[in-house]
Amino acid sequence: MRAQTVTQTLVHPAFRIFVLGPLRLERRICLTGEPVQFTEIEGKALGDRPGVMLALLKLLLSSEQRHATKALLAETLWPEAEEESSQRSLRMAKHELSKLLRTPEGHSLLRETPDGLGLYLVSQDELEVDADVFEAAVQEASQAEQTSPPEQVLCLWQHAYDVWTGVYLPGDVGVDWTEPRRLELETLYALCVQRLALLYRESGQLSEAERILRSYWATHLTDEEVLLQLMELVAAQGKPLTALRFYHVSLQALRQELDVAPCEQLRLLAGQLRKQRIAVSFALAGMHQDLDASYRLSSDGLLQPASIFMLSEMALEEAESVTALGERTMRLIQAITRWYGRAVFCDHLQGLLHQELERWTTMTQSNDELVMSRRTALATLAAMPLGLVPAILAGQRSPLVLEEFLPECAASISACWHLMMGDGLATVATQLPKYLPALEILAQQPSRYQKIAAKLTAQGYLLMSLVALHSLNGPLREAYCWRAERCGRESGDQALYVAVLLFLACLLYEENKLDKSLSVYEKAMVIVSHPSSQASPLLKNKVFVNAAACYAQVGRVQEALRCLGKAREFFPKEAHDEPVYLSTDHGEYAMLQWEGQTYQNLGKFSFDLPKRSRVLYTAAQASLAQIGDLGPAIVVPERLRLEIINQQAATALALNDMDRFQAYLKEGALGAKALGSEKRKQEAIDNWRLARLRWPDEMVIKDLADLLL
Repeated sequence: MRAQTVTQTLVHPAFRIFVLGPLRLERRICLTGEPVQFTEIEGKALGDRPGVMLALLKLLLSSEQRHATKALLAETLWPEAEEESSQRSLRMAKHELSKLLRTPEGHSLLRETPDGLGLYLVSQDELEVDADVFEAAVQEASQAEQTSPPEQVLCLWQHAYDVWTGVYLPGDVGVDWTEPRRLELETLYALCVQRLALLYRESGQLSEAERILRSYWATHLTDEEVLLQLMELVAAQGKPLTALRFYHVSLQALRQELDVAPCEQLRLLAGQLRKQRIAVSFALAGMHQDLDASYRLSSDGLLQPASIFMLSEMALEEAESVTALGERTMRLIQAITRWYGRAVFCDHLQGLLHQELERWTTMTQSNDELVMSRRTALATLAAMPLGLVPAILAGQRSPLVLEEFLPECAASISACWHLMMGDGLATVATQLPKYLPALEILAQQPSRYQKIAAKLTAQGYLLMSLVALHSLNGPLREAYCWRAERCGRESGDQALYVAVLLFLACLLYEENKLDKSLSVYEKAMVIVSHPSSQASPLLKNKVFVNAAACYAQVGRVQEALRCLGKAREFFPKEAHDEPVYLSTDHGEYAMLQWEGQTYQNLGKFSFDLPKRSRVLYTAAQASLAQIGDLGPAIVVPERLRLEIINQQAATALALNDMDRFQAYLKEGALGAKALGSEKRKQEAIDNWRLARLRWPDEMVIKDLADLLL
């Protein structure tokens, strides 16, 4: 052990060197008084050849007792040079390093041995190195375990843990003369993590213990001792699925990096956890089965207990008495992580989660303090599947892995639909593409999970088409819509397929491919009108009201009015449970919006009949205005609210109402900026340009350019 014992009376050194993490040198600039200050040494202070000088410094710091012979230094740093040349280079590097490490009193901290054959760096008192501080702290904590109370020992291990700030000389990983020191320090760091986590666990601070172990494990996936400790801790908290997730990630790392299998202890623990999860599933369903036979079944077949959804529903029932919304959501997230054996029923999981997230949405309308909590909960759910993506892409698609991955995808996609109701566009754009390719792979491969994977993939691509829409990326949006169409068709879910067709028809409508758009709308109308159709009234309403706007756009007045009538006929009088992709994208506000769009389109075709045109635009204005009277119980998604605002601006323009146009344009422009939607911004710009033609001499209209351009 080269480090000295840390004491309370340690004199402030003249220099500090940080080697745990990127190399950093600091010089003391305050010799007397408090507080002592240090300044970082960089730039010109390192001389003209900092590489050679710093290599000599690193080599000495990595050597025993900070000492090495000149012959060894020259041979190590310049192995291919002649002896005379390497010694000359060493003298130059020594001269530069001596100047760098000179104290205000004129003493250099780099010195020669009395016999003149070696070089060494002075002790910690004058030249403090964080690696040696860490080593000394570990030594002190280890010794204290024999004599000191647990609270003091925990504080000492925590101090050692806090000193560690990164890998030893990360820029020199693999260099022969740094590896022994790095290995020595990494061993001490692993010991520090294990001892500190154990002490936290013994003191009842389980979350701290888990945090420390998780943090270490994330960068040391092949450390089996820490993995075993982490899995035992997590399993003891009733989270066997999480423990198994850690196991499978490390299993992949052990195979790929070391080409070895996990140790016997880890394999035994993983087997016990799998049996435990199956036992819980049967116990909740009131079934008594042979556990070993059930375990064998779980690897090849799907467990289907009598009450397949009991686990999640029990979690919700237990939470009914809980007043804190966050705790209810936490219970539901726990249910998601225990959805093993139920992956093919992810649509039911989405329904449960949708109900809970709607409760969040409703409560945040009257409580601003909950807005951030809701956003955090949604962001957490959106990122749930990311941990298993590497395993899926690497070909690890066993039932165990898929039973974890698919429910997490279902939860994430539900959260993404709710994020699209507010200002979560950026979160969806960031998280969804990280796991959607892995999910699509499962949708393309025959298995018992293929259809549910196809359902989720179709929804994922619908969400991505909305992201592309708001970034004005038309080709990408079209590609996403066609991928969603394929997956929706293969999913066997008729309602989802119709919803996908509506997204595709809307895309074609906005691209002015009206004949193709009508063809898709008419296909959807045939499906929902068939006697065997199980389409909900809300879905039928959406099909017909959207089709009405398209018929109006091509001047087919009677068909447009007929579809509006059928849409009103189908709109449900009472709320029904709807899939998350429908209820977060359509409702009474959307019906009124498309009704207004239909009247606007009909008004455009009546431009040669001013009175009739004005009547139609007034009807459009009236339909859109009703959205503001729906009350706080109906939440209008922000991206759609802004679209409605832009439509109202267009209607005010057609009615020559400059005051209303001004108000709507301002609101639409500011909202588009806050949402980060290029699509909504472009709609506002298009309205402004038309207004400049309508009112060319009005300065108030010209001044609106500052909001847009």
